[in-house]
Amino acid sequence: MNPVPPVTSIVIFADRGLFAAGKQHHPLAVSVATDCKLTGATIWFTVVLVRECIQSFSQLMVGQLESKCRGAAFSRRRGMCCATCRGQFIVPLALTVLAAALASSTMLYVSFAIWRVGRFRGPQAASSSHLPPVTVMKPLCGLDPELRDNLRSFCRLDYPAYQIVFGVRSAGDPALAIACEIQREFPERDIAIVVDQRIHGANYKVSNLINMIAEAKHDVLVIVDSDMRVAPTYLARIVAPLVDPKVGAVTCLYHARPVDHQLATRLSAMFVNDWFMPSVLVAIALRPMDFCLGATMALRRDALTAVGGLEALKSYLADDFMLGCLLVGKGYEIRLSDYIVEHVVQESDLATTFQRELRGARSIRMLRPLGYAFSFTTYTLTVSGIAALLLDAIDGSDPLAIVCLVMALVLRTILRHRVRSTIGAGRVLPLWLLPLRDAFGFGVWAMSFLGRDVNWRGQNLSVDRTGILAPQGGKEMATT
Repeated sequence: MNPVPPVTSIVIFADRGLFAAGKQHHPLAVSVATDCKLTGATIWFTVVLVRECIQSFSQLMVGQLESKCRGAAFSRRRGMCCATCRGQFIVPLALTVLAAALASSTMLYVSFAIWRVGRFRGPQAASSSHLPPVTVMKPLCGLDPELRDNLRSFCRLDYPAYQIVFGVRSAGDPALAIACEIQREFPERDIAIVVDQRIHGANYKVSNLINMIAEAKHDVLVIVDSDMRVAPTYLARIVAPLVDPKVGAVTCLYHARPVDHQLATRLSAMFVNDWFMPSVLVAIALRPMDFCLGATMALRRDALTAVGGLEALKSYLADDFMLGCLLVGKGYEIRLSDYIVEHVVQESDLATTFQRELRGARSIRMLRPLGYAFSFTTYTLTVSGIAALLLDAIDGSDPLAIVCLVMALVLRTILRHRVRSTIGAGRVLPLWLLPLRDAFGFGVWAMSFLGRDVNWRGQNLSVDRTGILAPQGGKEMATT
């Protein structure tokens, strides 16, 4: 067994690739040829890994069975022994197959993610002709980090005609004072503020939107989360694809910018940039896009009416995901914009981060159970670590276990640099956070299978198999 040379060549190749990328001035520094070499190297390593696992297992078992079955009929050619020892063959075989499957699947995933991120192109120039008037809807709840500057960015858009509607559920919401301040600061903008405490379903954000839509003047609606920040060209780039009547909604990726150096904030930002964004690009490469992302959902009013309006989303936790599903069900297409929104991130502690990620994980588990079950492959370092432990359990001090860990770290590091160079995800956080972030995400994935309860802005809720929310205990949500 000689696994060291292929891994050495892959590590050297990755190091040279990252160095070359750093020497280039263009953000798309790594070429298509580099992608092909990396993909080929990973596939080759996977084949080597499986082969070495089989050879290591065969050599180990033949030696053990010969020593234990000297008095029994044993055939080297058939690899069989007496019935007493066959049971000892099954467990190592199962561990070998499992280790090879785990390591190969996660490394193939991250290689494909590197390729997909490299193919994504940043914002392109949008045509300024035939841009319809737009209503931007911003539901607010509490003081998000840098909320004032987030809202200001939407008042500085380079767009011919648009309205902004801010909405809060309570007059005591501190976000209301900031919204009023923004309205006074930009008197030239058409800004409406809605304060309405009516609840229409378990999803309070959608209830807020239902209360706000009566103030929307225009037929093109852009729904944006309150913790997003945009550049002046944002609206033109987002709205342009809606001129195609086949397009039901336009959504966009978002990259996270941490506002402080707290560990929870850094881990949250890393999840968005290095795990979530690549997984979206991989998902839409494998099947047509049938979901939206809450960072931005732009759609025409007639398309929204066709799926039952906002009322159709009032009881779903993943309202953005379900909006895309409903639109596709009506024959519309979902278009991923080339614009990337900035997501301003600040987390108070790790417990809050865990609860927020668990909420999203359990929602997706209910809506896409099979795909979510296999999403463990996105946690490359943890899964490769498990594979390494299995290999070590089969044949102690097996160098192939170290090979798995090194290869996983190399690929994950390349993906992190590719995200930064291609999508522009801001500064790279310390390398030592990668294993911690990977293990944290794997823990969230595992815990998501242990229940359906979630906590959302102080509400204790449960998610059923269709993604619908209900208060814990199964009671119906009161509406007013």
